Amino acid sequence: MTLVRHCAIWQRHSGRDAMKDSSSRRRVISPRRDPIQLAFKYLSLRDRTAAQLTRYLQRQRVPKKIVREAVARCIELGYLNDRSFAFRWAESRVQRRPMAKPALEAELLAKGFDEPLVAETLARLYGRDTERRFAGEIIRQQQKGGRAVSPARLASLLRQRGFGEEVIAEAIGMEHRDDGDAHGE
Repeated sequence: MTLVRHCAIWQRHSGRDAMKDSSSRRRVISPRRDPIQLAFKYLSLRDRTAAQLTRYLQRQRVPKKIVREAVARCIELGYLNDRSFAFRWAESRVQRRPMAKPALEAELLAKGFDEPLVAETLARLYGRDTERRFAGEIIRQQQKGGRAVSPARLASLLRQRGFGEEVIAEAIGMEHRDDGDAHGE
């Protein structure tokens, strides 16, 4: 049975339930709105993961089988692509707020991406020296305008962003060497 046929049957069933359940506080989807239309509307607001769309449709009381088919159809049509969304989101996140690989990993997992996809995204995003570069960017941001920031404060800030002690020591050491070179020391 096709998704369209399932939706038609579900809509007729929902319409009868809506009439019976009119005094209930539980929200029932209008029989005029099929799950694909709900999915399209939800996805039109911003990018989502397949897991987020699944949870949304389930909250809308769409039967599980139809939810799976609607999510599959959205993937087939190109409206859902967890792989590209994970990379775009992660890339944007570290551009706005540079952070260490473990911190970004935690954020991606919390967002609902599965572990293999998170590992793939992190491998694509973090090259060999990326964490050191991000740590250096954070230090330079803190020192803008000639502000003097203590190495202890910088180390604390980098720890809060998830950087390891080795990266912190290298980044702070490199920035202080650069400062010394710039001042002719």
